[in-house]
Amino acid sequence: MRYAVVIEKAEHNYSAYVPDLPGCVTTGNTIAETLRSIGEAIEFHLEGMQADGEAIPPPTTRAAYVSSYFASIGRKGGKARAARMTPGQRSASARQAGRIGGKAGGRGRKKALAE
Repeated sequence: MRYAVVIEKAEHNYSAYVPDLPGCVTTGNTIAETLRSIGEAIEFHLEGMQADGEAIPPPTTRAAYVSSYFASIGRKGGKARAARMTPGQRSASARQAGRIGGKAGGRGRKKALAE
């Protein structure tokens, strides 16, 4: 089974945990060390659960990276300008900057909603 792992930067090291396995945590000096360590921690955690007669939970956590439109504007006054735009104008502006979609942009969505 493959479990989602969250790696966080601490002040002087990295920490990792598995949302689907409460209590399964580790730390490391580098990301690579932390990943190796969390792999061992998962094995140890599952072995302990099995030895205690507990059911092994299936992986259910999904992970994705989401960009904020406002963070991607990157120019002075961008937030205020974006706040004055309609959703269609924001989409067109983001498309022109190459942040979303292609030339078709929202046209496919409007067509699908019309059907």
